[in-house]
Formats: sequence, structure tokens, C-alpha cells
Amino acid sequence: MQTLKNSREMVFALCFATAIFATACGGGGGGGGGDDAVAPVLTPADVAYTGVRTEAYIDENNAEALVLGAFSGEDIEGIVPLATASTDATDVLTAKSSAPYNLSVVFKQIVAMVQPDAQIKTLALLDPAQECFNYPSGTLSDTLVESVSGTTNTLTGDIIYNNCDIGGVILDGKVSLSASIDLLTDDLTLNMTMNPLGYNDGITNYSLTGTFSGTMTTDNFGFLVSHLDLDVTFDNLSGRTFWLNNYVIDETEETSGLRSTISGRFYEHDYGFVDFLTDPLETIFVPFNPLDSTYDGRIEYTGRLSSHATLFLGVNQDDYCIEVVNASGVVDLGTCVP
Repeated sequence: MQTLKNSREMVFALCFATAIFATACGGGGGGGGGDDAVAPVLTPADVAYTGVRTEAYIDENNAEALVLGAFSGEDIEGIVPLATASTDATDVLTAKSSAPYNLSVVFKQIVAMVQPDAQIKTLALLDPAQECFNYPSGTLSDTLVESVSGTTNTLTGDIIYNNCDIGGVILDGKVSLSASIDLLTDDLTLNMTMNPLGYNDGITNYSLTGTFSGTMTTDNFGFLVSHLDLDVTFDNLSGRTFWLNNYVIDETEETSGLRSTISGRFYEHDYGFVDFLTDPLETIFVPFNPLDSTYDGRIEYTGRLSSHATLFLGVNQDDYCIEVVNASGVVDLGTCVP
């Protein structure tokens, strides 16, 4: 199994990966009345979100947009297209085939394309000719400062992308980050802010705003374990935004796949927000091999007026079922039977 041995590799991998996710902290709330009321402190994602902010009433017309939008929020390849997808069969069937819950795989892929560089510099740690596939038409610069104290390696600064192709995705904008790596264990802690970062994969074009905090460690068996806190708004540049708020992901790599739990709040531009939580007795499992019939997981969603939904992951890649319960009764959507 590949591990993240070099601090520069680790930080660049997480920086890119989290460039498509984002933040810690929740959205701002309303303040109390009166002259002495303290104005709420708004996060960048809170400010950037322009959609409906009230709690959604979950029904058969919006359940797939709300449930699948929140479910795929962890995935670089999944959340962005799903955020603006209609709810026809073609879009819905991409919910699992877009490989959600593969953070560790993504990190390893990015690390593999970055050349080792153990040299400690004060500025310009990243070489644009190495990082941007379309160099010199695409480039990047950085103000990263690296320092070592005892067994801790720390990096702080900005990465500024300019039409940089990092492997099929063009990034434009600035990412501010701070990272700390234990040189003995490779344990990593990272905080990152995007305000905003442009993302273009040739099909979709987005502006991403928010912050990210997380840790990555290795367990006693050599498997990666990550804890992520996200708060990010996706703007599809057509007037619709989508917000992952207080989004927490805990993921453990296993021999044949990734096991995860997620919780948080998802704001859909047209419908408002739903809160969600993985059933602790039916955690999410997605195999590395998409042809394996071993998918599993159950996530509960709550909305306004006691409306709620349950997402069941079917055993095959494209199988899922959403059970919607509200004042009108029970409706099943999707490709499988709960």
C-alpha cells in the first residue's frame, strides 16, 4: 500500500483534494434583537450561498436532489456534477458510479503524480512545470514557508493557480493553507481556505468558496484514517449555489474498500436544507473495485414538519433506494427495494 512519505507530497495532495471540498465551522446564525445584539460571524461559505435557507419539506419531487446532493458531498468527482443535476434517471444513476467516499484513493493518485522533493526552501516549494499538466499555458505560484521544529514539519502560505491543469481539472484562484506533519508518523493536520477557487473539468465550471480542516493518520495495520470538517459553497455560475455546512466525514481504509460515516447539513438552492446522519449500525462501505457487489450503508435525513427520508445503498454500484415519509404517506424512489 502506498503511503504519504514526503511532507511536500502530502500537503500538495491534501491541498488539491480539499480544493474541491472545503471547511470547518458552521454557517452563521441569526443574532438576538436589541441595541446590544452581537452581529453573527459569517463564514466565507455562508456569505457565498445565495439559495433558500429555510428547512426543506422532503417530498418525492425534491428527495433525490436533497439526498443524493448530501450523500455525494464527500467526493471530488461526485458532488460537483450532482449539485446541479436534474433528477432524471441518467443523473440519478451517477450517484454511486461517480466513486463517492474515495478520499484515500484520490490522495494517493495525486501523490503519485508529484515528484519527491525533500529540499527545504523558504519560498516557491511547488514547481509549476511539475504540478500543471498544461505548463506553460497553465501555471501556479506559492508563498509557502516550510519550517521544522523537532519532529514536526509545518507549512503555511498561499498557492495561486492560473489556468493550471492538475489532471483534467483546471484550477484558477488562491488557496490559503496551514499544515503540520509529524515526520516520524506522517500524521497530518491541515486547515485551508478558498475564497473563491475556480474549478473547470471541461464539462462543468464552478466557483468554490469555503474552508476545510482535517487530519490524516495511519492505524496499526497501515491503513489511512481521516477526519474531515467541511464548510463549502459551490456556485455553478448560473445563479444557483449549493452549500455543505458542518459536514463531517470519518473514513477508514480497509483491505477491499473504504468505510465511512457522514453527518451535517446540505443546502440545495431551490429547496433549502436537510440535516443528515449515517446510521451507526449500517455504516457506509464502498469497495475499491466498483464491480464488487458489496456496497452498503444507510443515511437518515430530516426536514420540516417531520418529513424525513432514508437512503439505502444497494449491493451493486448503481443501486440505491430512497424512502420518503411525510404527511402524504410513504414513497420509494430509486433502483432498489429497502
